[in-house]
Amino acid sequence: NANIYFLDSYRNYIAKNFDVVAVHVFYHCFCQRRSDVEKYSAYKYFQEEDIENIKNLLNQFHFSYGEINNDNALFLANSLVKHVENLKMQNKLDHNFKLNFTSTFIPPNGDYQNYGIMAAIDHINALKDLVKRFPKFADLPKIYGGGLMEDTYLYS
Repeated sequence: NANIYFLDSYRNYIAKNFDVVAVHVFYHCFCQRRSDVEKYSAYKYFQEEDIENIKNLLNQFHFSYGEINNDNALFLANSLVKHVENLKMQNKLDHNFKLNFTSTFIPPNGDYQNYGIMAAIDHINALKDLVKRFPKFADLPKIYGGGLMEDTYLYS
C-alpha cells in the first residue's frame, strides 16, 4: 500500500478491460506499511532496543546527542545517515558501508498485527456482503488473485 493509487488503477483497469467485477478489500491491518496517503500509513515507533541501537551507532561515529527518545530518534537517525553520506563522499568511509537501524511499524486506526487471521476474515466478510447485496454474484465463477494483484477478487 505504498501507493494507494496503484490499487485503484489496477482494479479499474481489470474491470474495464475484462468484463469482470474487481474488488479490493482494505482489510484489517492493511496499513501496516508506509503509504503516500497518511490515513493508510503506518508510523515508525522506536522501542527500547531500537533506541539503544541508534545510541550505539551515534557513539560509533562520535556523534553528539542529548537524550534519545521516540520523539527525536528518527531525526537523529536521519542526521547520522546524512553524516555517513558525507563521509563516503569525502572517501573517509567505505562506499559499501551501511547503517542498520531497526524500528517497529505501528498501523493506524487501532489495527494490530495478527498475521493474517483478521485479514482473512475481512475478505470473507467482504465477499459475503457482496453476495448478500447482489445475490446473483453467488452463482458467478470466481478467480482469487494474489501476488501482484494481492487481495483482488474477480467475478466474471
